[in-house]
Amino acid sequence: MTASGIVFAVIGVALIVLAYVFGLPGLLPAGILLLALVLCSGLAGLLASRRLEARVTTTGRSCDGIALARVGEDLDLRLSLRNRSPLPVGGFVVAFAPRPGFGAEQSARMRGLAAGAGVGIEAGFSPTRRGMSGLERTSLDLVGPFGLTAVRSTLTGSFDVAVAPQDLDVPARRRPGVPVALREEQRLVRGASTRDFQTREYVPGDDLRHIHWATTARLGDLVVREEAQEESPGALVVLETTAEPDEDLIAAAAAGVRVLLDQGLEVRLAWGAEHRSLRGAAGAARLDLVAARL
Repeated sequence: MTASGIVFAVIGVALIVLAYVFGLPGLLPAGILLLALVLCSGLAGLLASRRLEARVTTTGRSCDGIALARVGEDLDLRLSLRNRSPLPVGGFVVAFAPRPGFGAEQSARMRGLAAGAGVGIEAGFSPTRRGMSGLERTSLDLVGPFGLTAVRSTLTGSFDVAVAPQDLDVPARRRPGVPVALREEQRLVRGASTRDFQTREYVPGDDLRHIHWATTARLGDLVVREEAQEESPGALVVLETTAEPDEDLIAAAAAGVRVLLDQGLEVRLAWGAEHRSLRGAAGAARLDLVAARL
């Protein structure tokens, strides 16, 4: 109860006692009315809190339905509230309770919510620790009608966020045989490719478009060009997980794998008894999830 609710309750009880002790029946209805107001305010606040539908989401990256973040980078979470009650809800306060290392506790005061209306409340967090983190809960402090009672309830339970180590500045080296990007060259180099080819004798049925005319003219026989398959370079990264996790080594390994993924390589990541093939943006998201769980 609020201070006003306590005063109403004390006065109501006092009036009822005086009515019975001193035989003043006129005070009895007044005392019952004051206690009824406090009780109705508490019930109305409790029902209103139960009719609020809440959900926590994020607009950032995710993997397997788990939000992703990195140490030192800001992550915005959004709490969506909708009033399912046919009656409006009065003013209330929403509190975000983060887990240790995820950020500071935050709260937002709302003036109220009309019947059937919805509202979005955003909160930003900056994780300082690698691992599985996130919100412990989101809670609601709602003042009942007449300001006589205050109801505290839990809106949502835990919201998991996989916090990966911060991205280190690792120099990227160009792979041999791969053409340098145009933005790294002052002029366009023609003919740069990773695909090799060989020539062989023409066999009836071969596509005439593949005839290698220079070799045919030199040998005097039809020769066709046969291209080799495009190379698919890859890398294998093994993480030692039997010892106590070393934060610096985990951050360095994650940064190195990100560089390989940015270069277009397929990375085979192995840790413990598990292994995954990583490629592209999906592979980078999977890497952050694995690094957070180590």
